[in-house]
Amino acid sequence: MAKNNLPGESVDLNTALKIRKIEEELRGVEGDVEAQFNINVLKDKYTDVLRAADIAGGKTPDEEKIAAATEIYFSRLNTFQGPKRTFSVKLAEAYVERKRLGMKYGIPTVLAMSAAAAIWAGSVMFKSAHQAALESRVENRVENVFKQSHVIEGELAAEDKKALAHPELPESEKVKLQENVKVADSQLAEVNTFLKEVCPNGSARKEVTRENFNAVENRIAGYESKLGIAQEKLKGAKEIVQTQEELTSTKRTLDSLLAEVKSIKPAESFQKSAESFYHGGMACVANRQLNEARKYQSELRGVKGQVGEFESLRVKVGPVYNDIRAIAKEDLSRLEAEQMFVDANQAIASANVLKLKQAVTDLEGVDRNLNLEFTDYVMDCDRRMPDNSNIQVIRFYAVLERKGKDGRTIPVTITHEENKSRVTVNKRGYRVGEVALARGQTPNDIRHAGKEPEIYTRLLHDIEDNGVIDNAVFAVKERGYKDARIKMKGVPPCGGEYPY
Repeated sequence: MAKNNLPGESVDLNTALKIRKIEEELRGVEGDVEAQFNINVLKDKYTDVLRAADIAGGKTPDEEKIAAATEIYFSRLNTFQGPKRTFSVKLAEAYVERKRLGMKYGIPTVLAMSAAAAIWAGSVMFKSAHQAALESRVENRVENVFKQSHVIEGELAAEDKKALAHPELPESEKVKLQENVKVADSQLAEVNTFLKEVCPNGSARKEVTRENFNAVENRIAGYESKLGIAQEKLKGAKEIVQTQEELTSTKRTLDSLLAEVKSIKPAESFQKSAESFYHGGMACVANRQLNEARKYQSELRGVKGQVGEFESLRVKVGPVYNDIRAIAKEDLSRLEAEQMFVDANQAIASANVLKLKQAVTDLEGVDRNLNLEFTDYVMDCDRRMPDNSNIQVIRFYAVLERKGKDGRTIPVTITHEENKSRVTVNKRGYRVGEVALARGQTPNDIRHAGKEPEIYTRLLHDIEDNGVIDNAVFAVKERGYKDARIKMKGVPPCGGEYPY
């Protein structure tokens, strides 16, 4: 064995043959390396094996010495200049002497061979996988540039086509559009030249290799930047075309709204308002003031809505008023309806939608009430103290339920006499009397003294007689009358109502 030989010194034939033997054994593990890699790649693999051997032995690889040993090995295969006896050299010796070592120390020959082979093969595989991953990443970036380039080209063509459909596009905007397209096209042309070289037909798998992927990666960033410029110019072109499309749409809407208003033949005030908003909107369209044009469009749509509502209200006034006059059986209802009719006509003359709406609502309310028919029936009677303990009275109620001609119960909205709230109920108490209590008196004292209201006493006896009220009709509302008329005798004017 050579004794700590430095690079440049000769080694004995035995050492050279052992190293040659290692190279032959490793070829047996991985196949014919010479056939798969060029000399530079093979040198890298050999260097990696020596480096891995040092690392496996717990030593820091001496890169200078490993490089020298590698160069000597490949330049003078038969007269190697031995490196220092590092762990890698010892490993090589151990590999050649594996049979003897196995017999001496009991290490199986197969295990010794596997260890040496694993160091070499693992290094080769790791480096190969890492390079493949880097190469794949570059290929993906190139192919992504290809895809983006084609998308931008297609969208630019689409925007050009859209622009041709808008002959009203001002010349100044056409110039801006053409400038954007020109810049984008020039950037895409440079990108496409690059793509023809490294990504023909959209695939970079063949043209990007292990030998050139670093160079391609260094170039691709510039072309990605060019795509960004093209994308920005495409965005500018889109904004010009989209603005024109929206202006054209706004103009058409303004024309349509004005035509619809005129077709109704509205009051002069409505037509003047509509024309004013229309001309304001058209002026904004001409000046490419889209937001302002849309505001005028909204105002014009509002006028159209008012015209439609106004007309629907106007045609109701006459029929509702005439129905009231036909069915009203009280002069008060006729006079009330007549005043509402006057208010409605004044609103029509001034084209005041809000006032007309209120007048029609009032007329319809009177008409609806005059046509209403129902009967209030007494269902029970009751006496009670107010919830407010400071009020020392006892109140008496006829408990009523309202039914229509079809016999169905009609809910009634009343004012709660104690808390003054408005509530809608199916049953309500109609107060038929009230008696003040002296100090210390109770409701039973009032009853025993015979001071309860006559109508309450009569209803109470009617119920006690057979469990029902025989004469239960309390009040009747007939068609043509504003209010219900009390039919039950002895009922005083209502002092208040209470929900049941």
